[in-house]
Amino acid sequence: MRTALLAGASAAALLSPTLALGLTPEEAWQSWQDAADEAGVALTVADRTASGDTLTLTGVAYALEAEDGTTMSGTMDEVVFAAQGDDTVVVTLPESYPLTLSDPGLDGMPPGSAAMTISHPGLSLVMSGTDDGGTATDYAAPEIAVTLVEVAEGGTAQDISGSVTLTGVEGRNTRGGGDMPSVESAFTAAEVAAAFVGTDPETGGTFDFSMSAADVSSTSSGTLSSLYAASDDLGALIEDGFAVRGEGGTGPVALTLVTEGMPESFSLDAGMTGTSGTVRIDGERMEYDFGFDGTAFTASGSEIPFPQVTGGLGALRTLISVPSTPTDDAQPMDLTVALRDLTLGEEIWSLFDPAGQLPRDPATLVVDLGGQMRMLTDMFSEEAMMSAEAPAEVTALDIEELRLALAGALLTGEGGFTFDYDAPGPFGPGSPAPDGGVNLRLEGGQGLLETLVGMGLLPEEQAMMVRMMTGMVARPAPEGGDVLLSDITVQPDGTVLANGAPLPF
Repeated sequence: MRTALLAGASAAALLSPTLALGLTPEEAWQSWQDAADEAGVALTVADRTASGDTLTLTGVAYALEAEDGTTMSGTMDEVVFAAQGDDTVVVTLPESYPLTLSDPGLDGMPPGSAAMTISHPGLSLVMSGTDDGGTATDYAAPEIAVTLVEVAEGGTAQDISGSVTLTGVEGRNTRGGGDMPSVESAFTAAEVAAAFVGTDPETGGTFDFSMSAADVSSTSSGTLSSLYAASDDLGALIEDGFAVRGEGGTGPVALTLVTEGMPESFSLDAGMTGTSGTVRIDGERMEYDFGFDGTAFTASGSEIPFPQVTGGLGALRTLISVPSTPTDDAQPMDLTVALRDLTLGEEIWSLFDPAGQLPRDPATLVVDLGGQMRMLTDMFSEEAMMSAEAPAEVTALDIEELRLALAGALLTGEGGFTFDYDAPGPFGPGSPAPDGGVNLRLEGGQGLLETLVGMGLLPEEQAMMVRMMTGMVARPAPEGGDVLLSDITVQPDGTVLANGAPLPF
């Protein structure tokens, strides 16, 4: 994690060094050096020439080594800083330059390296000062490409080639002044595409991978100075002021993977209509909210007993939002897992329902929870989270949506519970006293049960037990039909009621 944070921070620092309003080429270059030093990047120059409002650097080399021994290095033949007479500085980089990544051999793997070329013909890079003594960097390029030159493992070159290409790129990075600089960024690309092919040295099998994403965008803001602290403790970094927020998304995404002789063959074509995501980590909250829409796939291969397998997912969303640090008072919490409109091709259905007795309706599962919780310990401390003591107390749990749709049946529910940690709980020492309930509604459940029995997938004896249990906890809906209702209540003394009647357990 430390390596990833350093790499991202270093890139942001070099693109957004701290300056005063109104720049000169010398100030711009000095800010690059200061930012590189802060980020742990070794930045050296073979020669420099100043002429009027232009500073020309040759042999600009950069190198970064992470704590795990992973290194990043490269050299730019020439970098030019040119004042424009309007308090801005245009920075001209080579149209292409090398970049090398290497690792000493992590997790029992042999040492590896990847040499690549970064190219961006037509890149525009303009630096300007900001009112708070920071700097803004505006950039645009018709195309930015990272192309593999050589990949080696254990000193042996691997048969892998490929590239990542961004087209229609525009962005802006702003870095504030002061000891704890704020950072904001905005980025868009008309398309991001990747393509890689290679050969497995052990089996001789081949792979061919490609993907593309249209209308890519992202924004972020936060503070970065604490990233350079010599610590892997994210809790300590947050206490030091680390904060980050970001959001991003894409339009349509397409992916293709074909393997041959590895030793099996496999083919996958997949796509999505869009993706989105947000993240927040600071001294108050930790939030992750990710989702994608309109997924469809087709797969085939030597280990798949059909000509092909097809499926789709209308939407997927995963949300977690919780307090990030210990608090005296309970704070809001949210947890959502939603899979909507899952479909499978007839080749899968025919395995267990060749006669088509079960409805092929799309399946949906939604669990949307809210409530209040109090963090008791540092959630980023592995030692604290592994402790026998509970890391948090949930004081209220709201079931905002419960939905399960499958094979023509639909289960829905809503409700809520509170938990009193000052009262003796009925479930053992230290447990809270619960109070609340959930209202459930099942449509089409009896019909699905009878269909499963008729298909021979469920023995009649087991179906009888399901009917008996259902009779204990559910009641027919007033409107009649294949609809059951159930109101489950849990009282502070541990008594559980179903439709007002105590359950015998």
